[in-house]
Amino acid sequence: MALILLFSLFADLRPADAQLKPSQEAGEQAQVSFGVYVISVDDLDFFRGTFEVAFWAWWVFDEEDYLPHEQIEIINSADYRIETVVRRDLEDGSYHLAAKFVARLRQDWDLRHFPFDRQRMRIVIESVGLRAHQLQFIPDIESSGISDDWSLSGWELRGLNLIPENHAYDSTFGVPGRQPSVYPRMTAEIVIERANIWLFLSVFVGYVIAFLIITLHYFVDVLPLQARMNMLMGSIFASIGNKYIVDTNYPPPDSFSLSEKVAIATFGLIAIGFLVTVISASMLRSERKAQVLRLNRIVVAVTVPLYLALVGRAVYVGLTSV
Repeated sequence: MALILLFSLFADLRPADAQLKPSQEAGEQAQVSFGVYVISVDDLDFFRGTFEVAFWAWWVFDEEDYLPHEQIEIINSADYRIETVVRRDLEDGSYHLAAKFVARLRQDWDLRHFPFDRQRMRIVIESVGLRAHQLQFIPDIESSGISDDWSLSGWELRGLNLIPENHAYDSTFGVPGRQPSVYPRMTAEIVIERANIWLFLSVFVGYVIAFLIITLHYFVDVLPLQARMNMLMGSIFASIGNKYIVDTNYPPPDSFSLSEKVAIATFGLIAIGFLVTVISASMLRSERKAQVLRLNRIVVAVTVPLYLALVGRAVYVGLTSV
């Protein structure tokens, strides 16, 4: 009896590779069909760099002892859980296993073109234990997709991509005599975008108001200065308020963004307005009223088209980037 118990103990300690057939252990690669169906996406957190997703994943395989849901890891997960597992025997002798996952995943958001940004939310699933020479995931593109009930306010769905790959680690993870490990992965990429010009006007309404104030202030008499200065200060408050709202809702991207281009162009326009007002006041004290009128007309004729061109190009780049 003691020998039987001892044998059972060592049998339970078999490695993950023991789930493979002898021919596969010798080098034959198992092909496993792998699909993903996304049920919902919620809570896009741009500051923490996370989002929440619920999805079904399934595998079709030949080896009876293979338990794919226990031998995978969601690489970019902050946390996840498996809610349901369903296994079926198929008529051709293979096996089908489906599992429902609920996960909070880490995401590197691309906000360079906000509010015309396209996001590629990734679910990165990697084999654990079975390496690329033993196992390959074959994407089940035909059956994969996203639920018709999917909805995310302000966003439009552009599709789901399944991307198989082999990921190499520059480590043997402490296994003596083993080469650096390569493991099979499947990445489900959910593509969403927002490209609404009305959203742009809503987000940057403060900059739009500042632009209008600066443009109109050139048609107001320079003296007394109070009227022009009030308009200039109003444009500053509108711009600062707009920048504060954007910065508190969306973290600054790593590179020069559409939002920053609009902000710099607007603050530059305000600075020119102050400079022209000071110069105009000085010229009026020298009784050069005709030159003052000419200066203001030239400045408004140059700065307004230039501002519109700069902002228009930034918007165009944002729109065409999605």
